[in-house]
Amino acid sequence: MRKSRHFYSLPVVTLEEGKEIGHIKGIVIDPEEAAVVALIIQKSGPFSEQKAIPYSRVVSVGDNAITIQKATSVEKVGSLPHLVKLMKDKINLRGARVITEGGAALGYVDEYLIDTETGKITSFEISGKFGEKFFKGKALLPAGEVRTIGKDVLVVRNGTEETLTWNEGAITKLAQKARQFRGIPQKKDDQDE
Repeated sequence: MRKSRHFYSLPVVTLEEGKEIGHIKGIVIDPEEAAVVALIIQKSGPFSEQKAIPYSRVVSVGDNAITIQKATSVEKVGSLPHLVKLMKDKINLRGARVITEGGAALGYVDEYLIDTETGKITSFEISGKFGEKFFKGKALLPAGEVRTIGKDVLVVRNGTEETLTWNEGAITKLAQKARQFRGIPQKKDDQDE
């Protein structure tokens, strides 16, 4: 599993030619599959055409590079109609609102985790409104709870809010440490952890 931000700016290296052919500058998501279908590559040169690596052609996603078999694994975006449509839809998961089927707001997507073998999204890291994450923290939302991935909104099944476990935000943790340092007894809720 890798967070989506791990992919950005990674160099792409071919195994057959042993050549670095560019860097990742974007991720294309298929909302119906809840998966990465392609990686957009930034090739060097001022007049280079936008190219993509279909995710099925990725050999490995490592700490320092993404590997593919050969340079011909990369295709012009225009030659992949399904990809062109998805890119026009501009599904950007980060910042999307998370709403239950019943209309309750759960927060916003901060990040999403990708199974590097399959490209499937496994879970979403969500937080509350801006600034709330410093107090409330974040929760991990399993992808199986998501009913619909839209352009701006993730719709989750009713009852999902009951299953989320929120970790504590930085300010709450700081306050606990300050109380411990001063010898102030912890609140009952703090002791349960």
